[in-house]
Amino acid sequence: MKYFIFLVFISSIFLGFSQFEPNLNVFWNNYTFQNPAMTGLINKQEASVNFQENFSFKIAPTTLVATYATQIDKVGGLGVNYIYNQYGFMTRNQANLNYSYHFKFNDTAQVLALGVGLGIVNVASKLYDFIESPVPLNNSTQNQTGFSLNFGMAYVNRNFTAGLGMTQVNEVKLDRIYFQQKRHFNAFVDYTFEVAKNFKLKPTVYFVTDADFHTLEFNLLTIVKNSFWVGGSYKSRNDVSVMVGYDIKQKLRIGYAHGFQFSQLNNGIDAGNHELVLGFIIK
Repeated sequence: MKYFIFLVFISSIFLGFSQFEPNLNVFWNNYTFQNPAMTGLINKQEASVNFQENFSFKIAPTTLVATYATQIDKVGGLGVNYIYNQYGFMTRNQANLNYSYHFKFNDTAQVLALGVGLGIVNVASKLYDFIESPVPLNNSTQNQTGFSLNFGMAYVNRNFTAGLGMTQVNEVKLDRIYFQQKRHFNAFVDYTFEVAKNFKLKPTVYFVTDADFHTLEFNLLTIVKNSFWVGGSYKSRNDVSVMVGYDIKQKLRIGYAHGFQFSQLNNGIDAGNHELVLGFIIK
């Protein structure tokens, strides 16, 4: 009986983690996995990677988000995403194909985009690695595959960008391994202020919800000579992150972010997470 209770408990924990999208510190480096309308909207070509590892738990959760997008004349944008999540005994691999159609106004700086993303998600479970049982357990990895659907719209006008996205629209459910995705809604808005010739401030507000759980994030980025950037974020759950990076010749991006949470449960600050940011940009 105690093993059955343990299984129910551990499954309920995973259901909670499986529902939510990756929680990146430098989320603005990878907009397209949240909103397919951003595909090819700002740059002619771009590729980006965010790798995050959390050390607040004994079994460190790991997240990897990789994207590629390109503009297609008179058509819009086409791109792909890859998302990897590992938490304890569960691993999720998801790949999305994104398409965005761009409506250009007379002023070519203004563009309205509508996007759709089609994805395939595979979740694998190695629960036997975490159970001490006197009875031999089946050591084969259990996995199941499903399909996901994302929608989005976005608008850009010179220094201003805004977007609305909906991910996991069909709420794929994988019964065999107790995995349930929940529909998510997200919105963001950012504006770049040119304070001086080589000095810019870029505030961003980002909101995401699954109708039960909500996160509101405020991010402020300082950009010097269009290359060096440093900033910080505050989330509504007392999450704080700091970030720094450099865009080499405004084409190659490398950055680092550290996120941590002020928690009353541990009488201080948790061990936090580390995030590595890479990018390639052709404007």
